[in-house]
Amino acid sequence: MANMFVRSARVLHGGAMNENQHRVQHVDVAVVGGGAAGLSAGLVLARSLRSVVVIDAGEQRNLPAGHVHNFLTSEGWTPGEIVATGRAEVESYGGEVIVGRVVEAVAQEGDHPSFVLGLDDGRSVHARRVVIAAGATDRLPDVPGLAERWGRDVLHCPYCHGWEVRGRRIGVLATSPNALHQVGLFRQLSEHVTLVAGDVELDHHALMNLRVRGVDVVRETAAEVLVTDDRLSGVRLRGGEVLELDALVVAPFFEARADVATQLGLAVKELEM
Repeated sequence: MANMFVRSARVLHGGAMNENQHRVQHVDVAVVGGGAAGLSAGLVLARSLRSVVVIDAGEQRNLPAGHVHNFLTSEGWTPGEIVATGRAEVESYGGEVIVGRVVEAVAQEGDHPSFVLGLDDGRSVHARRVVIAAGATDRLPDVPGLAERWGRDVLHCPYCHGWEVRGRRIGVLATSPNALHQVGLFRQLSEHVTLVAGDVELDHHALMNLRVRGVDVVRETAAEVLVTDDRLSGVRLRGGEVLELDALVVAPFFEARADVATQLGLAVKELEM
């Protein structure tokens, strides 16, 4: 991640070379991650008169989405607009935002413990404290065409995108039995919901509940997401049949960005939900 050597509050880009390339910048706190959590931490710290730098690789999890919803005062903004506004707020109190990536993290022990973060352009940040707000990534099912529509008409959250697909033909691609929860949420938004169950086993009670709610169940697995005129138009099933849809719901597996934490010797445990 890039540079900390600014005389005024501004964003520095990691690709730029300058005379400070190999110097070490000393700050009170380095925040790793520049999404909503990291920028919020940077804002609070800057307002608390701490020297703070937010290091951001620009990989916010919601970037594929066209707009953010249910975010009071920022309804309908793009993820990029929210990040830009958050950066400006941090900078307005003297905080610094660096666009770049941490490639090495070392904890230094002794009378005054601290941390050294090596950035991808060769610079280093020496901080008394580190806040890790690197977020997570979404691991999606390996279905051709699915990842390209993620955040557009391949969706996860009914509160983020449900309004946009209300009343439409919605398919729920089961990745685990938890797909039944998504079916229940999206069924409140549309009468046209189909569960693509694939290999996920459903007991008699679950099938009865789906039938009562008017949810169709397809036992085949999805082979391909189909797109017409830059809109999702359906899913081709493994047997060749096409299920016509306007949106596809899928629950991804969440994977924490734990590189910095593990380099600092912190234990990372899987959390099953």
